[in-house]
Amino acid sequence: MRSPENVEKLIKNAEMHSDPETNQAVLKDLMDQFDKTQEQEPAVMQPSIGRTIMKSPITKLAAAAVIIAAVLIGVSQFGGSATGVAWGEVIGKLEASRGLICRSTMTISNRPGEEDYRMIYGCPTHTRTDQYEADRVTGSLYCDYNARTMVRIDHDDKRYFRHTISEQMAQGHRDEISPKVWVQKLLSCECRKLGQKTIEGILCEGLETTDPAFFGDSGPPVDSSMVQLWVSVETGYPVLFEGNAVLEGDDGGRIEVVLDQFQWDVELDASEFEPKIPPDYELAD
Repeated sequence: MRSPENVEKLIKNAEMHSDPETNQAVLKDLMDQFDKTQEQEPAVMQPSIGRTIMKSPITKLAAAAVIIAAVLIGVSQFGGSATGVAWGEVIGKLEASRGLICRSTMTISNRPGEEDYRMIYGCPTHTRTDQYEADRVTGSLYCDYNARTMVRIDHDDKRYFRHTISEQMAQGHRDEISPKVWVQKLLSCECRKLGQKTIEGILCEGLETTDPAFFGDSGPPVDSSMVQLWVSVETGYPVLFEGNAVLEGDDGGRIEVVLDQFQWDVELDASEFEPKIPPDYELAD
């Protein structure tokens, strides 16, 4: 049986997103209701073992602590509170999103200056990725997943490439740039909660993982890594996704990735995914 000190520690260590006065009020209300229930329940309905146990104030406190812990776990994992993210519903919201716009920034320590950032435009059947350097579009990649075609435009060389891709390649490309897939990977790893903070005026709640399973076995070996996801408390949509990884080996380098400037559930016009090729560009083999 837990000692009163251990039970008190359990309650104090529970993750409550409210002030101490509120926590105490919730605890008092639960205990009051617990006592009333025990007083009002007919004796015939109480087994003798139950009566013996519930006569102990320590056991009643432990039972209340279990109730509180269960409520808090339910709130943190599946929603039910206006002040917390319903993590169990995040993937469903991303799957239902009609369209997405976001910015992707990647830096690799041993490959500096390749690009500044990318803007990703996506819907269930198409994606377009624009590559920027100094706020100038240097290249674009268009993917039609139904037709399994990919068009890449290189503005610096005034060339474009047109490819037919396999279903496996199409799925691989979609997964590589999909925030939904990144979020799924994160939620499948061991995570710790980061609490709440405001990002660009939006109240968010965060998760973090250092689990190497996030990167899986398909990429280069990772020596260490850290990934964080921040989700809007109000909408349940991601606001910021950032991570870094140190690759194994002397020349492995450090990779840092940031996804931000999200626009979720936008209805993108079909013209956004039509390759815009200037007439003087040459088709490359």
